[in-house]
Amino acid sequence: MCFILNIYDTKIRVCGTKIWKKTRSRKNWIRTDDDLPRRNGYQETSLTAKYGSHRNVKLCRIIYKAHNPNYKINEKVIHIDGNKLNNNIDNLTHINQ
Repeated sequence: MCFILNIYDTKIRVCGTKIWKKTRSRKNWIRTDDDLPRRNGYQETSLTAKYGSHRNVKLCRIIYKAHNPNYKINEKVIHIDGNKLNNNIDNLTHINQ
């Protein structure tokens, strides 16, 4: 099942653990889930916010938001098995801060 989200000023398409993004300036979808992990161990992607600024968002938060519409993108998402690269929805849960 696939979902389309608008996060900040970027369109996001989520199909399982596969993620594509599309900004207003681009015509094609760009796959982002194959990005290498950052130093903190999480896969992140840069999203265009209003007025052209950029925000890095963890892919696990995007996947969790696709399956849980009431989730706020800035809340913490936890990987149940401890593997930060396992972004399967069954492995993700969130906590309120």
